Amino acid sequence: MRFTHLIVSLLLQIPYRMTSFTPDELIEAKKSLDSILNKCEKAFAKLKENSPQHTLMVRRINALRFSLNLIEKELQNL
Repeated sequence: MRFTHLIVSLLLQIPYRMTSFTPDELIEAKKSLDSILNKCEKAFAKLKENSPQHTLMVRRINALRFSLNLIEKELQNL
């Protein structure tokens, strides 16, 4: 549940909520997102270009990268 809360906070760019996460929680979330991103990138290679699945995967990968960047910035500020 805290992981979901973290991702929603990141995507909505709610900076004051980030302070409620410990460094360990941020690191664990980053590991999970890295794993999901890796799986998405592998699946992406198999998708037909311009298909709805391809478009969705592009957006999903962009959102994951954005979330990872926000977590990395937060970890640097600790």
